[in-house]
Amino acid sequence: LDDLLESARLANMNMLRVWGGGQYESEEFYRLCDRKGLLIWQDMMFACSLYPSNEEFIENVRQELNFQIRRLRHHPSLALWCGDNEVIGATRWYGEDKRLVNTIHYDRLNRELARMVETFDPDRLFWPSSPCGGPNNFNDGWHDDSCGDMHYWEVWHGGREFSAYYSVKPRFCSEFGYQSFPSFETVKRFCPPEQFNVFSPVMDHHQKCVRGNAPIIGMFGKYFRMPESFENFLYLSQVQQALAIKTGVEFWRSLKPRCMGTIFWQLNDNWPVASWASIEYGGKWKQLQYHAKRFFAPVIGVLYQDEAKVLQLHLVSDLPVKTAATVTAVAYDFDGNELRRFDLSVSLRPNENRRLKSFKASELADLDPDACFIELVTVAETAEGRRFRHENTFFFSPFKRCDLHKAALQVQVEEKDGHYFCRLTTILRHAGYARNSRYLQRQQRDAAPGCSGGTGVYPKTENLVEGVAEGSCRQRSAQHLQLRKKRARSPEKESGLFFSTAPNCFSVRESPAAPRRSPAVPFPATAGTAAADFRTRSP
Repeated sequence: LDDLLESARLANMNMLRVWGGGQYESEEFYRLCDRKGLLIWQDMMFACSLYPSNEEFIENVRQELNFQIRRLRHHPSLALWCGDNEVIGATRWYGEDKRLVNTIHYDRLNRELARMVETFDPDRLFWPSSPCGGPNNFNDGWHDDSCGDMHYWEVWHGGREFSAYYSVKPRFCSEFGYQSFPSFETVKRFCPPEQFNVFSPVMDHHQKCVRGNAPIIGMFGKYFRMPESFENFLYLSQVQQALAIKTGVEFWRSLKPRCMGTIFWQLNDNWPVASWASIEYGGKWKQLQYHAKRFFAPVIGVLYQDEAKVLQLHLVSDLPVKTAATVTAVAYDFDGNELRRFDLSVSLRPNENRRLKSFKASELADLDPDACFIELVTVAETAEGRRFRHENTFFFSPFKRCDLHKAALQVQVEEKDGHYFCRLTTILRHAGYARNSRYLQRQQRDAAPGCSGGTGVYPKTENLVEGVAEGSCRQRSAQHLQLRKKRARSPEKESGLFFSTAPNCFSVRESPAAPRRSPAVPFPATAGTAAADFRTRSP
């Protein structure tokens, strides 16, 4: 449990949502959240269904809440009580002719939930349902982004492209997600080699979504070329998932203060399965969790193309203090040659979102959208000397249209004195080389003697990568960096916890007992970066 919650904290999340289809969690769960600065959105245990409102049932609910509210109300991590998950929506699911009666039963029960919170925890907010527009508002929270919180599933369930996230501007998006498969390493633990196919009986058993693999494969065709192997198929599904959630979160953060929170579904799994999770069963981070650490960072640069095809550059700060920042946007071709550079400096107010630049068509007219990308580097510093660095990329075209060069990597891992050292060596074979903006940096720009154009082999360039268990990965050149041992996990000892995730809301204040945080993973006293739905359920 501690490892799971630490993974949330290290990914710059500041809120977990305890989902109404699960259970009220253990005292240890809330105690750890208190210490780690993780706020709790606490659903009451009603979800996706209709409930009676007769006196016998309501009395049963009173007894449950009398215990649970008094048990949890002293925890500083508890941010709000939410009446249920999607029960307002359920009043519409069983025929329009029954909607009025269903709504009356819902309202009668929901008023009792509010009364119990007012009686036993009057200083905390009671939010009627998720999604909803607020007290006495029975709006369609799946499509109405004008007020309250929103569950937006048009990309996964609706099959719309990732750019559909740009079409909604929620005040708080408390649920949205995209599926991916577990890693090949995890799949090998339950699937024999002869079943290495996503449509095999074993893999089919580990895919419980009604629509199966169709949304994943269908979206491959819009953004990527079809993977050539089972292992690559699993890998690419995680790339696609991370790209989907990154698109939504970054855009909605750029709407601040209109949108002040995003919670993606979901954080973890309680068995090895294709799912919306960002952490696999057993604790291994999916690519989405690594991306979450970046797109939930306290200060981020965001670059996106709006519905009018104009490229917009935003700088977003969740810090409670003024921040001086520099933003560098560089367009590169896939050989690493610099094509265009924009350098910007700005001073941000506390918790400010600012549009720094709208790129004119003439500024980018001579760039081939299929042959280049933009790397965005943001460096911010507070008056107290706290320093933040964020890197991002923007591709003009879908990856399937881009001629991406194959990376030539050599990996050496060495154990010494209880630590691991990982050395990555790149062999440059072009007049530059395709950069991965997060993990690899180009070490040599000039052509080596005897090389011209795109021919010849460049000298080896060494990049040493620090990869710690929580998912941080920072490149350092020409020096050894430690790779912390990751604790071995036994599936038999897993807690069975099942999460989902979110950002950008509330004011986070660490409890006095909170441990000192590592400078390498800054967590501001107030922030707006991430959250997670927390649930427990059996497979």
